[in-house]
Amino acid sequence: MDKNYNMFRKLSAVGNDLDGDLHEFTITKDDTAIVTIYSTESHNLSEFNVTRAEPNGTDVDAYINESMFQELDIETNELLFEWRATDHIPFSANYGGPKGKGRTFNGAWDWFHINSVDKDDKGNYLISSRYTHALFYLDGRTGDVLWQIGGKNNSFIDLSDGRATNIARQHHARWADDYRSITVFDNGEEGPRNVWRSRGLKMAVDTARMEVSVTADAYHPHNYTTVSQGSAQQLDNGNLLVGWGNTGAFTEFSSDGKEVLCDWQFAALFAGKSGGWSAGAAESYRVFQRSWKGEPLQPPDINFGSKESMLYVSWNGATEVRQWRLEGSNDVSGDSDAWKPVSQIEKQGFESNITVDSDKYMGFRLTALDKNEESLGMWALNATGITEVSHHDSFLLSNSSADADLNRLSFSPQLRT
Repeated sequence: MDKNYNMFRKLSAVGNDLDGDLHEFTITKDDTAIVTIYSTESHNLSEFNVTRAEPNGTDVDAYINESMFQELDIETNELLFEWRATDHIPFSANYGGPKGKGRTFNGAWDWFHINSVDKDDKGNYLISSRYTHALFYLDGRTGDVLWQIGGKNNSFIDLSDGRATNIARQHHARWADDYRSITVFDNGEEGPRNVWRSRGLKMAVDTARMEVSVTADAYHPHNYTTVSQGSAQQLDNGNLLVGWGNTGAFTEFSSDGKEVLCDWQFAALFAGKSGGWSAGAAESYRVFQRSWKGEPLQPPDINFGSKESMLYVSWNGATEVRQWRLEGSNDVSGDSDAWKPVSQIEKQGFESNITVDSDKYMGFRLTALDKNEESLGMWALNATGITEVSHHDSFLLSNSSADADLNRLSFSPQLRT
């Protein structure tokens, strides 16, 4: 989407019965798109004693969730590259085994679980596999594994006594420091609360010596553990931004991961010290810090409750709003000097509440203000709609008909910016 939230491009997985998956969608430095795909397929799982029976009693191959990714041309949706886990990784790389999965189509075994893909300047791919506890570095032409960090066939000498290569069920692996480091969110292996700790991790990678070492590992100040999801982003200033996935929190750390600079929770009022019981009530798959200016073309949504003498306003996607100003007037001649201040408040969050004296004025206008108190838009309000007005013209709408319907407004006109 563009800054006005208009559709810019729509991409889809290439191939019959293939759908893009939510685990990864990223734009590469080559201005291509990478999307992950999960496809239910039949495979021989006899090494795990898993088969499914046909009605005639014949044992046949079982079902797996195949992990795939595709690189696509953004302009044409042309398939540029495709990778399938079963072509390059054995089922034995999985930790835990099928555990009863694979005998039905809807109960397919998710043996690999790809959840991130990053492309480097050599055209190769770094991927994360949750259920092999490993990061794989793939040849960008053949898809072959060049090396892996963690898992059963780890390629590296760990200079940090195992703290770099003991990742488990991890997410969001990304190159950093001109491809000399990797950041990743390490969910960790499930275990007792006093042992199991999730972390944001940064590791230095030396592919000449095949050595890896931890340069930052960041733990939540309340020792949150994260069953699923999660992210780690190295910011421009070197700090580490960690998203705690299904626990519903994010934390900014110093570059070494030791100092907590900011800690925020989606469900702060409900989270216990361990974060365990409330996990899943509010979730965030990944958290990023980016520069973004959103300018929606539609007007704000409002609800004018006359009995409560309150105006409820929300302008979803308008990132520059810092204050709301409400003015009223009884001058039906349209004299711009007749507008009187009713209220001016700081934006309160997704929805702001503005006190209104609906009996004192015949008409109202609402202005969204940026951090410099410059107008981002001005609207006249009445019982039948919301209408944009010029910043220099007054526009009165009588509220004489605004009786019981004032709290059931519906708005359709578009904002012209």
